[in-house]
Amino acid sequence: MIKLTNVSKTYKTGEEALHNVSLEIPDGAFVFVVGRSGSGKTTLFRLLTKELEPSDGTLDVNGQNLRKLHSWDVPKYRRTLGVIYQDFRLLSDRNVYENIAFAQLIVGKSNREIRENVDRVIRSTGLSGKEKSLPNQLSGGEQQRVAIARALVNDPDILLADEPTGNLDHQNATEIMNLLLAINERGTTVVVITHDRSIVQRMHKRVIEIADGSIVSDHPGPDEEQAYMLDLPLSPAHTRAAAPQPVETSQPDKEQKTDVAVEKSASVTSLAAETTIEKTSEIEGQSPLEAKPVETKPTASAKSGLRSRARAPHSHQIHGQEALASSRADGQDTSGTVTTEQEATK
Repeated sequence: MIKLTNVSKTYKTGEEALHNVSLEIPDGAFVFVVGRSGSGKTTLFRLLTKELEPSDGTLDVNGQNLRKLHSWDVPKYRRTLGVIYQDFRLLSDRNVYENIAFAQLIVGKSNREIRENVDRVIRSTGLSGKEKSLPNQLSGGEQQRVAIARALVNDPDILLADEPTGNLDHQNATEIMNLLLAINERGTTVVVITHDRSIVQRMHKRVIEIADGSIVSDHPGPDEEQAYMLDLPLSPAHTRAAAPQPVETSQPDKEQKTDVAVEKSASVTSLAAETTIEKTSEIEGQSPLEAKPVETKPTASAKSGLRSRARAPHSHQIHGQEALASSRADGQDTSGTVTTEQEATK
């Protein structure tokens, strides 16, 4: 956790860069610190890296009071931090692999550990294939990736980034921010000092604004499940985890239209079949139930009518009345049987 309590910083010139600043950043958080040039955000950054001492107040990082930290303990404290600068600060005479490995040499890692750790961060930062390239052979975005890999190789608890996208175009800036998001998802606390409000607005994270050395606003970000990656994610895995999925509407519409068409077709076919049965009945002098439509199974009432006909084969009058009653019981149209019934009555 990072905790500042009434922290102020006044330079020897008498300029007060920070005035009575208090804030807390919990473990695993992603926080933007924004403000215009000269607002005090860079001074805050240098206080956190122990490059400056506060003039007043207390500054605690991971349980350590930085004001009481002895000078010989500063290197050990800085090993818990990963620091990214706007100007990259790479060693120009060393290749990508050597720049990253240098951070491991300082903390006394073995050659085997260095190989394993450097290879790991090279893969995670998308630098595979660039191990032997010198900084001047890389693009700005690639150089910033090397700086991020170097900051990550010692597995820091906190990652501090000072204007990490300041020298990058939109596409590279987006890729770098997605990389920082992925790092944060692994549990690393990420604090980004920036003036790029367009990226800040799209990231949906907590934003602390500093003006004239004081905090003027502190807007918490939404819940983690509402956060999402930017439009150029680092890998498909991050896209699936955080990116909002588009809603497909074209296919369901087609299926719905097809279903409606099938229903209409079935209705028309059924109506045509019923009409054909009635007309055939009128011509042949039969009730609708006596006519046999194509591919239409007889109902229970129709079967009953057929059995009645078998018992009285020579009685057209009785058969016509039974068929008419059966048809009415089934709720069918009897308009085609009126003539037959009248003739039977006569």
